[in-house]
Amino acid sequence: LADEGAALLPRAEAVELAAQQMRREAEAQVAIRGLVRLASIESLISPFVVPALAPLLAANPGLDVEISFSPMTVNLHRHDADLALRMVEPESGNLTVRRLAVMGFGLYGPANGARPVRQVSWPDLASLGTPLSWSRAFWAGEGGRFAVNTLEAQVTAVAAGLGIGVLPHFLARRAGLRLLAETLPQGGRMERPVLLAIHADLAASRRVRAVADAIAAAITAQRRTLEQA
Repeated sequence: LADEGAALLPRAEAVELAAQQMRREAEAQVAIRGLVRLASIESLISPFVVPALAPLLAANPGLDVEISFSPMTVNLHRHDADLALRMVEPESGNLTVRRLAVMGFGLYGPANGARPVRQVSWPDLASLGTPLSWSRAFWAGEGGRFAVNTLEAQVTAVAAGLGIGVLPHFLARRAGLRLLAETLPQGGRMERPVLLAIHADLAASRRVRAVADAIAAAITAQRRTLEQA
């Protein structure tokens, strides 16, 4: 029985191994697992959403997150997504909505040179009524339009001197663009709420709540960055 006796661990070491196993089992039980689908505002994905989720994903290898964006409003009632960052208040439905911040916009042109006459804007889509109305308020109908349905492309077009456009302050500031007007010609402010909507049936889900809380904390911490020119 000498070999068997040699295989026995000292009592302290055996207790420590048992404690480590218990900790691993406890961590596995509290780990956040499964898929969370987020429909996001395009401009917030790279600067806010991805950095906000990085620590959460690192701590929870079993958590999967799928992010998508579209100019069209995603229908949470059809479960097209589990939660959504949006700028339009839902008219009705079984949703929980958190107002995180206000995104400010201004009319911007290239950093240097004469003010272009062409307008950089969105395609004519019903879902884009508000930003289209802001662009039209500054457009005299001369010089033509360049329409594209991503903000990244609009910022690039303005920076290249292709035209002027109504853009979020934080994106235009980062690109070094020149602020031409902070308010509409009639004096109204250009701003939209940043809302986080979750279907009420999923509000108690640990994985959905964890993703929502991480995103909400990141955006609310940068309210001034989003709002001000």
